[in-house]
Amino acid sequence: MVQNVYFCGMKRLFPLVILLSFLMLSCDRYAKYDAMFRPIDSLANERPDSALRLLEAMKPRIGDAPGRIKAYYGLMRTKYMLNAGARFTSDSAIRAVAGYYDRHGDDNQRMFSKLLLGCVNRSMGDNTEAMLNLEAAAASADTTADDCLYAVLGQVYAHLSQVYLDEYMPRNVIRASQLCYRYSMKAGDTLTALSGLDHISNAYIFMGQPDSALAVTLRSSRLFRESGYVEASAISQAKLIEIYLDRGDTANAARCMAVFDRDSRVIGVDGNAEPHYQGIYYVKAIYSVCTNRLDSAAYWLDKIRQIKQPTLAIREALAYGLWQMYDKMGAKDSALKYAAVSSELSDSLTKEIMKNTCSVVQAQYERTNLRGQVAGKALEAERMKTTALAVALVLLAVLSVFTYMIRKRREEMRRREQRHRQDIDALTRAQTDLQQLLTLTEEERDALAKEKSEAIERLQSLETLQRHVDEATVEERLADTGIARRFRQMALNPTAKPTAEEWQELRSMVNSEVPGFYSTLNNGHVLRPDEYNLCMLLRLHFKPLEISNLTGISQKNVSAMRRRLLQKVLGRDGKPGEFDDFITGIVR
Repeated sequence: MVQNVYFCGMKRLFPLVILLSFLMLSCDRYAKYDAMFRPIDSLANERPDSALRLLEAMKPRIGDAPGRIKAYYGLMRTKYMLNAGARFTSDSAIRAVAGYYDRHGDDNQRMFSKLLLGCVNRSMGDNTEAMLNLEAAAASADTTADDCLYAVLGQVYAHLSQVYLDEYMPRNVIRASQLCYRYSMKAGDTLTALSGLDHISNAYIFMGQPDSALAVTLRSSRLFRESGYVEASAISQAKLIEIYLDRGDTANAARCMAVFDRDSRVIGVDGNAEPHYQGIYYVKAIYSVCTNRLDSAAYWLDKIRQIKQPTLAIREALAYGLWQMYDKMGAKDSALKYAAVSSELSDSLTKEIMKNTCSVVQAQYERTNLRGQVAGKALEAERMKTTALAVALVLLAVLSVFTYMIRKRREEMRRREQRHRQDIDALTRAQTDLQQLLTLTEEERDALAKEKSEAIERLQSLETLQRHVDEATVEERLADTGIARRFRQMALNPTAKPTAEEWQELRSMVNSEVPGFYSTLNNGHVLRPDEYNLCMLLRLHFKPLEISNLTGISQKNVSAMRRRLLQKVLGRDGKPGEFDDFITGIVR
């Protein structure tokens, strides 16, 4: 498979969702081998170029062969070309092969030939045809048959998930990746299965659910390493870096970067990465900006600038990175310049995405409509309407997500412009005040200094008072929410236990009212769900007996958990009450 490289500046999507695509997307091993092809096929995985040369040498012997042999020859030739990274200018050869197996082949042969046709379509940049043919490949599989090639089916869904990602269809990505995981595990193809699991996090990033993306990526990274795929585990750290940076958690971002640099082998000794891993330049640049290594940020942004034939997304990512770097340097004019460029490119990128998505919608509609005309059945017509409606809903969801991202980006740029103007105004006022000071007598300057000092003291007193008021307001809001009151009622009844939905509602409320609660507790470690639930209840001032009633944990174990969390979160031993004081002290 030929992997595409993208950059996407909107919410820094590029390095998170494109760089780390499936680590193992190959089209090999699973066809029914003819004896004359076995010696060549044995070379396919390790030396695809050699296998392809041997296959080309056989071409004269194929001319008079039966249709079965010709079709199989075309199948193997396409497979070897894909494995060797060949560029395709036409899909006519493999399309003819797929047509032969549609007429004369079994379910597995039809699935495999459609898989190869979809891979060729992708290599040609035709995601619409790739999607249609990969969906047809999946539909060809008979999962009730004893001889179903689950490994091939897992590969079908792996490629299909990547196409959905390219076309910004996150919910489709999740379903396809789940099926990739299921069938690949059934076939014993652990690497493809775990790559499918890891790919689910990319969809969550698109959908604006970083917590879900973090949980999935942490799990897939751990399973990669436990299964012996150390490089794959290290590569997945790039997504974790971005998520942690977005939370301001530079400590965990640094830890992930160290693992990436040590084990991924993505960047060569010359400082360059392979084309399908060049997204790491962006990750490195943003990490350098966030850690105040601006010389390093400039180095990695220059790497992006050197990419040949940059796409619109690459240019947008470069502009966004420059914006962040210059803003960190305090170069306001340059920062505003690239903020405007980034916003303009984001608009263009969104239009391009929506255009591509509409093309997919039209193609799916036309394909379904054609089937309805041929069949001439009311059921097919109804299916056509349902498909069009479903795709339209997906399109609407995608449009909403990107509209939100662009609006957020523009608001950020307006805020920066306003701060820039305020800085200029403040500087002007300071210069005026300085000129006035120079004209004052010593006695007048002493009086003015005293006045300023008294004003500062009054302001500090007001700030302290306001802080106490804010803290009191937070406590009132936490206690007065509907979900908090329901938990209070349930705490009085040992038999009443909150549902999973109620726990989630409580979590959303706490994270909304105390935005820093999650990041404070998960700074350098990740709490288990039961530990986080305990912390939420402590923050709401529930007593140990009440916590025991709500969680089903004995009072003794509640105290033990508080003591362990004191060590886990704060790194020190002490009494449970010390942890309670820490929790209730988190107010913002």
